[in-house]
Amino acid sequence: MNEDIMRQAGLGKQVDMVKKGICPTCGKKDAKSTLRTEEYASVAEFNISGMCQQCQDEVFSGEEPEC
Repeated sequence: MNEDIMRQAGLGKQVDMVKKGICPTCGKKDAKSTLRTEEYASVAEFNISGMCQQCQDEVFSGEEPEC
C-alpha cells in the first residue's frame, strides 16, 4: 500500500484503520486474527487491503452483492 497515494485519494481514514489493525471495510478490530493463515491468498490480501477474512470472502465470492 502506498500510503501517500491512498491519503491523496481521500482514503486517509481507511489507512489509519489498517494501521490500527481494524478492517477498513467492516470496522472489525484485530482483523488479522480472523485470517485463515494456512491460505496464502488470505494473508497476501490482508497485507494489501487490511480486510478481515469475512470481508475478503464477501468481496471475492464472485456473487453480486445484495442491495
